[in-house]
Amino acid sequence: MDINNYTPSYSGLYGKNFVSVENLSPEEIYEVLYTAKLLKLKTAAGERLTSLFLKNIVMLSKTSEPGLRITFEVAIRKLCGNIVNLSLGGKQLENLVATGDTLTVAKN
Repeated sequence: MDINNYTPSYSGLYGKNFVSVENLSPEEIYEVLYTAKLLKLKTAAGERLTSLFLKNIVMLSKTSEPGLRITFEVAIRKLCGNIVNLSLGGKQLENLVATGDTLTVAKN
């Protein structure tokens, strides 16, 4: 399927959170790609994007790889979001996930 010929349904991703693309169906992946394309076009047209206005995004990582971290920070800031970076060692991150002390998402 070509993303340029894709017609969005916008139903599959509402309120859904995902950590990996492996958790998404092909239809949901196209929804993500279509939305990314739409946001890129809006940015190129000079529109200010406020999708993450008053939202706090926590970025968890095993390592503090600067290139990837900076890329996500710039993207979140372009969408008017706030960022909290947590670089946890491998064992610390595993313990956080294993104990169930994962972050919950508050829906506004």
